Parts: sequence; C-alpha cells; structure tokens
Amino acid sequence: MARTVRVAPRNRATIALAPLALVLWGIALWTYVALSTPAGAAGQEQFHDVHVELYAESGGQWYHVLIDMFVLDDGSGDFEAEAEAARQSMIDRFPGSLVTGGSDGVAIENYVLNGYWWSAHGTSWAYNDAGKPGGLGGEQAAMSAGGAAWAGVGADFSFTSAGTTTAGTGACGGGGLDGSNTVGWAPQSGSVLAVT
Repeated sequence: MARTVRVAPRNRATIALAPLALVLWGIALWTYVALSTPAGAAGQEQFHDVHVELYAESGGQWYHVLIDMFVLDDGSGDFEAEAEAARQSMIDRFPGSLVTGGSDGVAIENYVLNGYWWSAHGTSWAYNDAGKPGGLGGEQAAMSAGGAAWAGVGADFSFTSAGTTTAGTGACGGGGLDGSNTVGWAPQSGSVLAVT
C-alpha cells in the first residue's frame, strides 16, 4: 500500500541560505587548514560532500530539507562506511522523516529556480562562538567578508551580520526550528567537519 504525504512548498529559506552555506564551507576549510598538521603529513586526506535529502514534519507542516556535510576521508579505506554513518546520524536528528535521496548515488539538484524569494531581498545571521576550537580567531570577520563579497557581485540579495547571539544552531544542532539564522559550533559525528 502506497503512503501519500502532503508536503508543503519548499521553504524559501533553503534557497536563500545557500550562499551562506558556501561561506560556512569556506570557514570550515579554513579552520581545517589552520588547525591541521603540516601539509606533507596529510597527503592522502581529502574532503567530500555528503548529502541527505528528506522531508521532515514540524508543527504539523512538512518541510523539504537538504543537508550537505563536509566529511574528511582520512585515506584509511573506510570512507563509505563513515559517510553512511554520518548520513544516518543526521537522519536520526529528524525522527519520523522520509528520506528521499542523498545516498546510493542519488543525484541532488545544484540549482533550481522555483519562484520563491524574500521580499526584503536579504536576511541576517548571528554568530554564537560557544564551543569553538581553541586558537581559532577571525571567524566572524571572515563570515562578514563572505556576506560583503556576495553583495559586491551585484546580487539582489544580501546577508547582514546581526552580531553575536547565545541562540543555538537550530536544526543543525538538533534544536529544531527557531526562525533565526545562527552560525555556530555543534558536535558532529565521525569525521564530519561542517553541516549546512
């Protein structure tokens, strides 16, 4: 028997926050390089994008959720098992969700025009530095520079820093939806470096 699920339109925040995700990936890579051993000692290591696509229910409404993880392959030969464990750990944060893609070679669209937009042509984000690695500095300035670069290319959308916050990272940290865009630190499983 087929199960039919009524799904609400894609959350426009998913589309609008994609550029912020790119900024976060840059910060994650910068963090890795800044805290890593000398380049010669990590010759086999590389990062891979790992995707999960699902529908999750919150407050009686279904949301289409795309999750991208930046996962380290340490060259030990067990990356696929670690990637699958990372996917499952992320799926477990959304109890009752319906997984629709992201594993077993399922293609994920890179860009889709769907007509959704934010009438303000921008959004703000705030930074919570709780849990950041020791010795790391300049991350908020780097994120602000990423937002300024986005605006500098003539985009009709901008990211504005709202300063600092004590709010959690919402769904990425398992805290649910809060209507805020918080960039911060949350423990991830295995060798996952960043989640957007």
